[in-house]
Amino acid sequence: MIVLQIQSKSTLVRLTGAKNLATRPDSPTDFEPLLRKISAQEQNAAVREQLEIALARIDIDGKDATKRIEAISLLVRIGNTGIKQSLEKILAKDKNMGVYLEPNELLRSKAQQALEGILWTEKVNNFIKNIFFGLSYGSLLLVAAIGLAITFGLMGV
Repeated sequence: MIVLQIQSKSTLVRLTGAKNLATRPDSPTDFEPLLRKISAQEQNAAVREQLEIALARIDIDGKDATKRIEAISLLVRIGNTGIKQSLEKILAKDKNMGVYLEPNELLRSKAQQALEGILWTEKVNNFIKNIFFGLSYGSLLLVAAIGLAITFGLMGV
């Protein structure tokens, strides 16, 4: 279905198909050659960007270290935090030996930088979220306290 969408004549249908590919939790490696061909021929910048994101999500789990580094750079630049699991896989160590499973040090370095950026973004987002939740909960308690104060004040307690 998605293959038909990204080959459609309608830009909106192609964009929808490309977004679906870019946001899939699994990397559609079986579509890779077709995606590369369509991405190279795509005229619309938004559709091409989504196709490049889908290709980067495929490349990050691939074998070619250069493509993996480029994929990390692209996905970090656009702010895609859905690659956290792939980055953690790159940085994984052998449980027995304590050595990295990924031999390429440059790739590990880029993955570490990207992961730190994603973790920092998550930390900031959680902090802001906690502030708003705290203010919301505090205002609810304040309203309840005012209501009780008025009620007990009218009762003369």
